[in-house]
Amino acid sequence: MIANLIKQLEQEGELENTFIFYFGDHGGVLPGSKGYVFERGLSVPLVIRIPENFKHLVSTDLQKENTDVSGLVSFIDFAPTVLELAAIESPKEYPGKSFLSPNTSLGDLNKRDEVYAQADRFDENLIWYAASARAILSIFAIISLTIPTDSKTFTVTSNKFTGNGETCF
Repeated sequence: MIANLIKQLEQEGELENTFIFYFGDHGGVLPGSKGYVFERGLSVPLVIRIPENFKHLVSTDLQKENTDVSGLVSFIDFAPTVLELAAIESPKEYPGKSFLSPNTSLGDLNKRDEVYAQADRFDENLIWYAASARAILSIFAIISLTIPTDSKTFTVTSNKFTGNGETCF
């Protein structure tokens, strides 16, 4: 499907004028995945193709093909990124942070080691129904689960989301 779209853009002479953001989803709801504030629930693949005609809008070290970025990007960062690429100033109140610009190097991107997430609907099990969970994803995970009915807070700190955090609950 993506190959057909790229072929069409190429045939229409628009491929080198089009940024392509290709990202995944978590699929269906599986335990600990989509809708959960664990790594499996928040991490999705992202591939970006920067068109030849607009490579000047990103730093030179991000212009190379097959550049691997290890820093964290969140979906909330897409709007400020696209606005910046279009030379439109992002509102200061907007919480996302642009990840493509002439002033954002590969090193800057790889230093991005935090994203913030929240989930507030866990209805597969009665105990989770009224729960609110927040996560700060970093080199070490901090996951906080608050159940308002009895005000208990569980905090897990680990260097991996899978396993340690899930079994604690």
